[in-house]
Amino acid sequence: MIIRIHLVLILVALVLMSSCSGKYVSLTKTGKLKEIAHFEHISNIHLIEKGDEMVYNKAISDSAAIIFNNTFMSNTRVKVVKALVYSSDLQRNQANAEIMKLMEIAGSGASLSSYSITTTLDKVLEENNMRYGLITFAAGFTRTNLNYNKQLAKSVAVGLLTLGMFVPVSIQSTNNVYVMVVDSYSNEIVFYNRHKSTNEPLHVGMLKSQLNKVLKGI
Repeated sequence: MIIRIHLVLILVALVLMSSCSGKYVSLTKTGKLKEIAHFEHISNIHLIEKGDEMVYNKAISDSAAIIFNNTFMSNTRVKVVKALVYSSDLQRNQANAEIMKLMEIAGSGASLSSYSITTTLDKVLEENNMRYGLITFAAGFTRTNLNYNKQLAKSVAVGLLTLGMFVPVSIQSTNNVYVMVVDSYSNEIVFYNRHKSTNEPLHVGMLKSQLNKVLKGI
């Protein structure tokens, strides 16, 4: 339970720290990455049913992960040679926790040039005989139609009461995509980018466009 609460807090922090334009940090020359493997993608999607209260939804998160993987496979920006295989569930859980921590650090605006990757991520790459590993993570939320319609009604009511001087904007959804490349030889983060949008997390067309932007430069 403590681990779940900590992960939720990290997710909320990532949503709040993201900017509309992607933050691009590249420590390698374009074209240097010839072979890259993909860490298991993580999607953390929350559902809003009451007010603006976000609640983690596993079913939506799992669906978003499947859609992400299928969309990612058809991208033309990055050619992944293999999906990284974990030796155990324990290793997978440790890797996911370390990935969340890396995203938290990157999202805070801290410099990545001197940061070393964690032990588990390095070991996963070495066990799979790969130097470069691609990390992808998506965080966001979506609302039920009933909730969104209620929020729109509230916005209209406030607008009428203030004679149009203040009209709150109700956002129906967000989908923030984070991409990172790590190097097991140098133990460095060699690429990082993020892209925030008000896209629906389960919308394939929107995700395809978003991936095309966030993967640019690898």
